[in-house]
Amino acid sequence: AAYLTLTGGCEVKGVAFDGFKTSGSGGTGGVLSIMDGRGEDCSFTNCDAGSTDGGGVWMGGAGLITNCYFSGNCARAGAGVFMKDGLTVDCTFTKNRLYKQQYESLGGAAVGMLGGTLRDCRIVGNTPSSGAYSGTYSPYGGGSVSLYGDSAVMENCLVQGNLLEAANHNTPDYCRVAGVFVGKGTVRNCLIIANTNTNTKTAYKDGTGAGVFMIGGKFYHNTVAGNYLKDDTTFRAGIYMENSNKGTPDVQN
Repeated sequence: AAYLTLTGGCEVKGVAFDGFKTSGSGGTGGVLSIMDGRGEDCSFTNCDAGSTDGGGVWMGGAGLITNCYFSGNCARAGAGVFMKDGLTVDCTFTKNRLYKQQYESLGGAAVGMLGGTLRDCRIVGNTPSSGAYSGTYSPYGGGSVSLYGDSAVMENCLVQGNLLEAANHNTPDYCRVAGVFVGKGTVRNCLIIANTNTNTKTAYKDGTGAGVFMIGGKFYHNTVAGNYLKDDTTFRAGIYMENSNKGTPDVQN
């Protein structure tokens, strides 16, 4: 459970949250849980949600996170922010990572989205893999940002320099992309550059990616450039699209 829950329009401003740890299995984690409230000018660093979702913030309602900094956090999904609703705007996410993943996990080393809007944010230098934790899995999809809800929207964001590397154990890794994973939802007007995937232990030999991996959703008016994939003979460094029973990717220039 979260340490602090905002409801009824309550606001937290200018607070530094460092080194908080939450416990439990699945569901709500995070230092801050927002159902109806606002977090502004705050920092969330080195917070650990364990096997719950949302290392820094868990957003379950129509709340707002603005001008906040997320670094060094870890969680099962959404190590910086886990969103079911609300707006996250003008925030920076760096050095966040996924932790003790299971196959069904949403992912999102910086942000995991079942809904809500991520706008004007910087997602730089995150690690969407469980490489530091022996015996664990990364999530299905993975990504520094993971969208898996029809109402999830990511717009006007920078996704740069995120790294997916091979786990340090022998079990295949289920993480499929360093940058953005799109299962459902919409990504528009974003810059996705210089993300790197050096993972050769993937459980998915049919494909993985560095910049963007899509099994559904909408991808409109984005720029994807300079992403690197260690083995690009069967995989795709820029955008990898896969038709599945979960949807068909829709990409427009």
